[in-house]
Amino acid sequence: MSLERTVVVPLESRILKSMMTKEIKAREAELKKKLEILSTKSQDFFGIPVCVNFKDFLTFLQKELQSPNRWMAAIQEMSNIDSVETPTEKLEVILLTAKAIYVAVSVKKATLLNLTTAQLLPKAKRIKYW
Repeated sequence: MSLERTVVVPLESRILKSMMTKEIKAREAELKKKLEILSTKSQDFFGIPVCVNFKDFLTFLQKELQSPNRWMAAIQEMSNIDSVETPTEKLEVILLTAKAIYVAVSVKKATLLNLTTAQLLPKAKRIKYW
């Protein structure tokens, strides 16, 4: 990682500039257009059911979409992305965030299936980085 910190970090802006070919700029512009179009679509377009009233909507969110702890572990992990410099460190932050999401989803599923946390831990420990 020290080689990465010595070579990549000081040259990062030059590396990124050199990678910005006309093709990549065109693809980025096309992606931005698509994102703008998608941002105008309703939740129903994405398969998120429309609820009859606000109370039903809140119940739906609590049961189906939200983590009991509001994804705090994943948010905490991802908040570290700006405090690391090298691509390897950034990738590690992303992987830790993915692990936090996996654990949160596993805990939610276990709750639904009446499993204990101890039964989940072996699965969570199998996630390895490098």
